Amino acid sequence: MSISVDEVFRGSPLLGTHAMDEVTAIQKELFARFLDHRGTATYLGDSISFEPGVFPPRPDSVVLAQSMEISWGAKVLDVGVGSGVLSVVAARRLGWGKSGNKQGRIVGTDVSLLAVQCAANNMRRIFGDVDGNLNIEVA
Repeated sequence: MSISVDEVFRGSPLLGTHAMDEVTAIQKELFARFLDHRGTATYLGDSISFEPGVFPPRPDSVVLAQSMEISWGAKVLDVGVGSGVLSVVAARRLGWGKSGNKQGRIVGTDVSLLAVQCAANNMRRIFGDVDGNLNIEVA
């Protein structure tokens, strides 16, 4: 799926209806690089994939992940789920593995459909069957 910079900025509720008039050429170039970027990064032992149009995990995500305290069986809300790195860490804190019973529940939301798909793919690849314990959706 290919997305142009103009498609991303046009009518963005985050940028307003006149966003294209206010976006500089430099901002467009930087964002175009982001749209074409894909890769894999390892965070706290798990390999997180990200696709074009999905922000890669940031270094401050590791700091947040390391400080997360989650009780067994808790319900976790990951707002701005992105690639799902914090949802993966939350699942590890809940004791999730590739197989077996998964305790607790994780809900991830993002304004980007691409991010939601990326996060769901990462969770399924790392943890296998997560249906019933995981809900990631556009919001």
